[in-house]
Amino acid sequence: MKKIFKRVVILIILGALLIALPIEIIGLIRNQNAFEKEAKDKIEYATKSAGTDLDVVINSMSSLVNMMQSIVQVTFSHENYIDDYDTFLRLKHQAGDILKQSLSNTEHLSGLYVTFSPQLHSSMEEVWYAYKDGRVVPIDARMYAPSWLVEGNPRVNYYFDAIKNGDYWGAPDYESSLDEYMLTHTKSVYDSDGNLIGIVGSDMLMSEVDDILKAIK
Repeated sequence: MKKIFKRVVILIILGALLIALPIEIIGLIRNQNAFEKEAKDKIEYATKSAGTDLDVVINSMSSLVNMMQSIVQVTFSHENYIDDYDTFLRLKHQAGDILKQSLSNTEHLSGLYVTFSPQLHSSMEEVWYAYKDGRVVPIDARMYAPSWLVEGNPRVNYYFDAIKNGDYWGAPDYESSLDEYMLTHTKSVYDSDGNLIGIVGSDMLMSEVDDILKAIK
């Protein structure tokens, strides 16, 4: 009798295990699928978020250049800056103040500048502000440039391509005066009479771009 009872108990236990095992396996598979879906969703969200960050930075860079293009055009229009060098210097200083203030209030970007047409006055006119050691400072490119806007030199495509095509995107562009590689965006700018003033541009350190791309990775 005891043997029969034991066998019945064993059979009941085995039956229960046989019933429970598939249920546990199904539960584990469902949990694994749910975990994989959650992980996939989080990865997708993180990737989209990082991609959006890069898109926002690039769009803000472009928007700031568009704004500077409009400001420089308005500043120099209806003024005799072509024949009167003192007027040109006053307007150049005025544009520089706006560039400095704009850069101080902008994240990610490392520099803003207006490079004037070589046909104007001394042919080596520029106003440029950049972050250096955590501060916004004026940069005099003439101290570093072996030549000034020589067409055919690929290092000055930022100027001539913007004049030819209306705008220019370049990366990585090496900036010797800061010893850094940059993402560069420039646009040509004309006064209200159609006279070429020069180009306006912005730079962003490639290290900034790398940080965003690493986030995506």
